[in-house]
Amino acid sequence: MTVTAVQKAQLYNLLSAALTNVDTCIDGFSHSQSDKKVQADILINDWMGLNSTVSDLLSAMDNILKVKETETVPPDGEEWPECLSAEDRVLLEQQPRVVHVMVALDKTGKYMTVSEAVKNAPVKSSERYVIRIKEGKYKENVVIPKNMTNLVFIGDGYDKTFIIASKNVVDGDTTFSSATVDFDYRVMP
Repeated sequence: MTVTAVQKAQLYNLLSAALTNVDTCIDGFSHSQSDKKVQADILINDWMGLNSTVSDLLSAMDNILKVKETETVPPDGEEWPECLSAEDRVLLEQQPRVVHVMVALDKTGKYMTVSEAVKNAPVKSSERYVIRIKEGKYKENVVIPKNMTNLVFIGDGYDKTFIIASKNVVDGDTTFSSATVDFDYRVMP
């Protein structure tokens, strides 16, 4: 099967996410005896088979998928997600892109964290508010309030801009509260 380099990377990401999703769900159980039994049943009956199958697929991907030799890639090296409307694609493809605020670890932007930029973004905006996140690893959990609308993040690429965090059940957080980028469904000031 012939695919684009971006499609191949997306497939790798989806298969890896399938493994991570099951791990996350298993970690979300409490540490009571009854939950430990359910965890064990899932691990034995479901997880082992899924893990084996997905691991085999990930290992075989280079032999199964061939990248197009004459592939043309958009200027920024990525394709827009299919969920974007034609109007949104035109807006995001405009050169120069409209950027309201920049986040940069090297202090060349207004903020050094994504959370700071989100905190200072307009609430209930009828216009898109674009936050550009420059290349780097942003180690934080970003929570977007429910009443913050039309917020757009633009990074320097899926292989350059990362938001990473490490909240987890073992350290006392819930699976639900451990998302790296999440929406707080309570209305915030």
